[in-house]
Amino acid sequence: MKNKFLLLYLFLTLVTLSSCKKTEYTHAIPADAAAVISVDMRSIASKSGINDKENATLKQHLSDALKNGLNSETSDRLAKILDNPAKSGFDLTEPIYVYSAKEFENETVIDLCVGDRGDLNSAMEDLAKSQLCSPPEETDHYKFTIVMGKAVLAYNRGTALLVPTKGGMTDKIRTALDKVMQYKKEESFCANKAFDALKERKGDVNFYISLKEGMSSTL
Repeated sequence: MKNKFLLLYLFLTLVTLSSCKKTEYTHAIPADAAAVISVDMRSIASKSGINDKENATLKQHLSDALKNGLNSETSDRLAKILDNPAKSGFDLTEPIYVYSAKEFENETVIDLCVGDRGDLNSAMEDLAKSQLCSPPEETDHYKFTIVMGKAVLAYNRGTALLVPTKGGMTDKIRTALDKVMQYKKEESFCANKAFDALKERKGDVNFYISLKEGMSSTL
């Protein structure tokens, strides 16, 4: 439980500080997605006040707590990410997309932008040493790790997908990832006019829901 809380704190902190611009990660949203949610974590984290001066003591206590219960490689990695969020490998200044699509049997998939695959891979290797995830494995089109036994994290140079699992990297998940991680823009939700409407909305959290009989709604 403590590790989960610390990772959430780390997540909010690096969101407010990291910066990079990529768009190809959105190509991993299937064109026929039944629902898509965009989340502006940078705005949410900023409003949370995680980096306000009055929270400096709390941040220091939490940073010190990283050294407990984790091996030296993992705690050093997390400390480096707190100091320089870009070292996480993720670019969380870009929206996070959460979607449901038949490719993944309508499970909830999280789509994130990768800023630096090398940093992300190094971070996963260090987290694996504290058994927070499995050692990254290579496929033809991406690497993947099993995070805390609950989700497959697949990533390449621009895209990271987090897919729920009860049995590690199953054949069905592998087949879906092999397909989705290679989508081009015209094969993805990006080609849907609803995607443009989703991007133009100003809220921290925006929704697209596909309705029956070819109708759709962006909220």
